[in-house]
Amino acid sequence: YDLLHDLLSSRLGPEAVPPLRVVIDDGRLFSMSNRRLAALHMFQALRRHEVVHVPCLVYTAGDPRISPRYKVAKTAACS
Repeated sequence: YDLLHDLLSSRLGPEAVPPLRVVIDDGRLFSMSNRRLAALHMFQALRRHEVVHVPCLVYTAGDPRISPRYKVAKTAACS
């Protein structure tokens, strides 16, 4: 996990991470950026004394900019 290493060594700050793509579907949040999310979860776990803020792009499930990819990802996750 290069991202986690960069965060822990302060080569990169959480605010410099490319935005997580998040979809709101039926009142629930779904990440389209799972690898980055996993690295950030690990970083947060090691930094329990501070809140880690990261940029996010939030979409609705029907947004045409994300809809085709989200439908494929949601279908694959539910299989």
